[in-house]
Amino acid sequence: FALPALRTLQRRHLVVLASLRERSVEDCVAKPVETFDDALLFGSTHLYLEQRRRVFEELRSHGVVTIDAVAEKLPIELTNAYLEMKRAGRL
Repeated sequence: FALPALRTLQRRHLVVLASLRERSVEDCVAKPVETFDDALLFGSTHLYLEQRRRVFEELRSHGVVTIDAVAEKLPIELTNAYLEMKRAGRL
């Protein structure tokens, strides 16, 4: 991600990153591993999720509010994040 752009935005704004997590990724993790191809898919999916987690962690360490949710849960997650920011006096 572009840290200089993030810092520029944060001068005047509270930055919130809402990311849609693909349902297919969750399905890959939940699927039983029965074949070698299943094992490769399972391993690569976990690697992807770990890299994604690290990016969100890095963004949070720079003051970005992050939301990572599947599409049907995004409105609830956004609402909860808004209420939490309001409660914490960040708005």
